[in-house]
Amino acid sequence: MQKYLQYLLSDIEALIEQAPVLPDNAWSPGYAEEEEDDYGLAARSVKISDFVGLEKMAFPPEHLLTDMQVIELVEGILDLWTAWNLHVELPPKLPLRKQYTALVGEMDGQVSFHPEYGGDVHICQYEAGKTCPFQPGNDYCQCRETEEAAKHDIALWEEYVRSQGLDPYREITPEEESRFEEQMRQRVLKKRFGKHWRRYEEEYNFFFDGDLNPDQQEAILHALEAADELLGLILDTLSDFDSDGGPDEEEEDGADFPF
Repeated sequence: MQKYLQYLLSDIEALIEQAPVLPDNAWSPGYAEEEEDDYGLAARSVKISDFVGLEKMAFPPEHLLTDMQVIELVEGILDLWTAWNLHVELPPKLPLRKQYTALVGEMDGQVSFHPEYGGDVHICQYEAGKTCPFQPGNDYCQCRETEEAAKHDIALWEEYVRSQGLDPYREITPEEESRFEEQMRQRVLKKRFGKHWRRYEEEYNFFFDGDLNPDQQEAILHALEAADELLGLILDTLSDFDSDGGPDEEEEDGADFPF
């Protein structure tokens, strides 16, 4: 078995070297909403084993492997998928042997692959505990914990909103939405610029009336802040230059000048 595994790991290394070079924006955590349609058009469904060049049957059954062999193969599969821009998340509590079984089981699965963003392999597709492949009763999967935490957070939010005399699920009016957006704008400005926030309100409204994502808004705020600091430095320099008797200082008479 060990000799066969050496050949298998060598094949994995060779396939990793054959993987195409990832684009600069690979592994991007997301993309702008306006790009979603383009994402769907460019993505295609691929069979993982065909895509990476290694069949599921190449991997021995888990019960025939030692613990060290399982570790080597799990690392090899993950490295192979990473090289081919396939992303996968496994529950942190999942034992290595179950990781191996799950990864090998997905080799014949389909994944939606985008040439720039890659593909996400969804091993766990949890639906209220009905289809979890990791037996949540054994605490291998965190999906149930995540679901319960989300329900708890929603309950706290509902309780708070009702304590304010509001219905948490009432649709807000356009006037309320506009008022809320204005409050959020002022909160951002006050947090960023303190007591001088009104000096930036006009620039903020000018830039942010459009459809800018949070990263673009943050970049603009940094630019406004830097511009204000630069302007302050220039004014301070001019003030110091003038007080030291620079060209802007008025002379009492022109006796020192030949004209």
